[in-house]
Amino acid sequence: MTKTRRFELLLIIVTVLSLGAGLMAGLLTSRLPATPATQPAVVSNPLDHTPLVEELNLSTQQRDQMKQIWETAKTSAVGTYTNAEKLQKGRDDAILKILTEEQKAQFEKIARDYADRYNQLQSERNKVFNDAVERTLSLLNDTQKEKYREILRTHVGASVGSAAAKY
Repeated sequence: MTKTRRFELLLIIVTVLSLGAGLMAGLLTSRLPATPATQPAVVSNPLDHTPLVEELNLSTQQRDQMKQIWETAKTSAVGTYTNAEKLQKGRDDAILKILTEEQKAQFEKIARDYADRYNQLQSERNKVFNDAVERTLSLLNDTQKEKYREILRTHVGASVGSAAAKY
């Protein structure tokens, strides 16, 4: 195997591994609950009695402390994901500097194909989620729908998709 061929193979392997790591980081981060930028004062939060709170029989103070711990962890995880994206971009830029024009074109095509496939997967995931929200909302009465929407806003974020807005 020639030195050039080994380099190309190594470049492909590194790229695939990096893209896979980015995909996994994205998938893991997307599962973290989003915290709205501004949270209105709520007298009674329907999430005060989640299965974890009830199972552990947490006091209000413990629940609030646990919430703070996990919101901090989420913020840190999102920051780590952002730093990983910057690191990947820096690596890609460094790789592009050492490639020939032909190799750059191949690399850019691989990156575009990956981005297209990743976006397609994300769209499919969002569609499945929105369909599930829509089906769930269709089962609920008006009071339950409002509570469910609040749960979605608190755990998923302000933009829970078009399905919740329909009801």
